[in-house]
Amino acid sequence: MSPEIVLGVLTAGVGVFGSGFAWVMRKRRSQSVRSMVARLREPTTRAAALDLLHGRVRFANGTGDIFKTEEALRDALEPVILAGLWEDVIELAKAGVMNHTPEFSRWLHGVVGLAYLYEQNYPRSQSELEQVKQPDDWVTSVDTLRLALSGEARQAMEALDGLASSRSPAVRYQCRLARMHALAALGQEDSAEEMLREVMREQPEIIEAVVELEGPASPIARKMQRGGASPFRS
Repeated sequence: MSPEIVLGVLTAGVGVFGSGFAWVMRKRRSQSVRSMVARLREPTTRAAALDLLHGRVRFANGTGDIFKTEEALRDALEPVILAGLWEDVIELAKAGVMNHTPEFSRWLHGVVGLAYLYEQNYPRSQSELEQVKQPDDWVTSVDTLRLALSGEARQAMEALDGLASSRSPAVRYQCRLARMHALAALGQEDSAEEMLREVMREQPEIIEAVVELEGPASPIARKMQRGGASPFRS
């Protein structure tokens, strides 16, 4: 998963993270995160790296400070998301205390729900998201993406209307993915391709997410990749 996509996920809870966007940008560039991602991607060092991350969360959890635990969990999740290890994202997300602050809890349920989408486990994603009693735009955007990926395209298009005014980069990102998959599911492949080309002018990495998040628009994205993906038609 590209750093740009992870940036969108992490900034979904900007209010939770204190220093917000600047904090994430520093984390993106940190050598320690890059090193951990490399260890996670290497099969021979993956288990030890995951053990280390779990240990950090357990240590923070042992302090009894919920904010330290949430910070440790957020820090640990970042390289695992970057490495695209979605099963481990789910396992690690459940490693902290059960009673998080409301803001962090919503964000975390959204992350786990998104991880289940990458695993193509739509029922588990739905179950995870339904645990949020008062969903915010982030959680709603992940659920809208679930609808688009799982064949409920019309419901997804209706849900997108309610998210149109969101200013969150992560919400807009998920909505773009959802709309492309929904359009393709409704038989509007040309519109889905045109939208993908348009979005790629601003976010060229989004084609990776369309391919990786298997759904109705994925064949369109793969075809574009084989032809040398460009924001412009040849």
